[in-house]
Amino acid sequence: MPDFRAIGRARASAWLRHWGPLLPILAATFIAMLGFGAVIPVLPLFVTEKGIDVATLGLIVAGWAIGKLIFEPIFGWWADSHSRKPQMVLALAMMGLASLLMLAFSSAAALFAMRFVAGIASGMFGPAARGALVEATDKGSRGQAFGYFAAFQMGGFVLGPAIGAAGSAIFGGYAFPFIALGVLGFISSLVLWRFQPSEPHVADMAHRTTPDDSALARTEIHPAAALEPRLVEEEATAPLQAPLSALFNRVLISAVILGFGAQLTFGVIDVVWSLYLIDLGASIQWVAVTFILIGLPSIFLAPTVGRYVDRLGPIPFVVSGSLVMVGSGLLWSMAWEPVMPSLVIPVEAAFSGALATALFAMVAAGSPHGRASLAQGIYGSVGTIAVILSSVLTGALWEMGRPYPFWFYAAGVALSLALGMLVYSGALGRLFGRFAPVVESPA
Repeated sequence: MPDFRAIGRARASAWLRHWGPLLPILAATFIAMLGFGAVIPVLPLFVTEKGIDVATLGLIVAGWAIGKLIFEPIFGWWADSHSRKPQMVLALAMMGLASLLMLAFSSAAALFAMRFVAGIASGMFGPAARGALVEATDKGSRGQAFGYFAAFQMGGFVLGPAIGAAGSAIFGGYAFPFIALGVLGFISSLVLWRFQPSEPHVADMAHRTTPDDSALARTEIHPAAALEPRLVEEEATAPLQAPLSALFNRVLISAVILGFGAQLTFGVIDVVWSLYLIDLGASIQWVAVTFILIGLPSIFLAPTVGRYVDRLGPIPFVVSGSLVMVGSGLLWSMAWEPVMPSLVIPVEAAFSGALATALFAMVAAGSPHGRASLAQGIYGSVGTIAVILSSVLTGALWEMGRPYPFWFYAAGVALSLALGMLVYSGALGRLFGRFAPVVESPA
């Protein structure tokens, strides 16, 4: 009879050897998202309770995206030339502080400012973390690595709303989730500071080589000791960073365009989802349940989807995910009770999560050597433009009528899909000029 305990231990040990180097970043991401998820369901209610109208709420929500938009490319560029660890630690601490300060203010301008600071923190953390994932993996495992990244993100996002709703109900107000995000932001920064290995500066790696990778040939991930790019001897004389013009390749550009459409969902969900369901007759507890339903598919499916992205390529997941998002937006616009939207949201979340994993893999594939974090920063910034646009327009469109935000969402995703696929296929090469060849980071 097989020793299932021994088999389980062996599999767990193999998994830790393979993915252990990523665990500090994944754990910090999970903890931070736990607090972020706790705030999302109550943020519209917290703001409108202060007498602020929904259109202004959209601007306050957009404050986070505006801060992220401005600073994400800057910190992406910085992370490629400096150790990423201090940047990520500081970002998570800033996130926690901005959340706590939300409770000290009641004016729209002050709340906007705090959301702006939180956006700066997100712009610091995201490209550095994703760049570290790219440098720590090779082409054959990046899809799965970003699948785990999405799963840990959504794991926090799933538990967060339940914690936020339960805490608000127990303590009789909306302050608890902001306190939770503040505390968890500081905890996640401590986790990363304690367990994440430091990286050398790019300038310090000019003469580095990897002595012998034969022991790593059976794995697809670099050791936990450094989380730095491998520079084999024949590559030691190559430039440490590709020229900026190498970013202008069709794989990266198409991923950026497709990511714009994918990110429209965040503005819509953040601004009006709670108001939308309550308007349909749901309770705040029911709203929290729907946020849990948003995250569950990614927890269970993202790593598996990542493996299939590595095998089949990203395009099937990009197309199917975008089409399901378009259909979901149209269905939400027709709802008259809360059950149907609540049944649609996990399906939409599953396909949009697959789309996000595929797009992260596309960005990694289109990242020139030494520009991984900058490419991630550019991708994140353009997606942030979509969040800003959808946040601002959603608040205004909601005032016009319940269906309008969802019509806008469906149309935006459809247009991004059409344009992104035209760029990816090369059909728009003449319009944009000649694309640069794809020069990936070393595997």
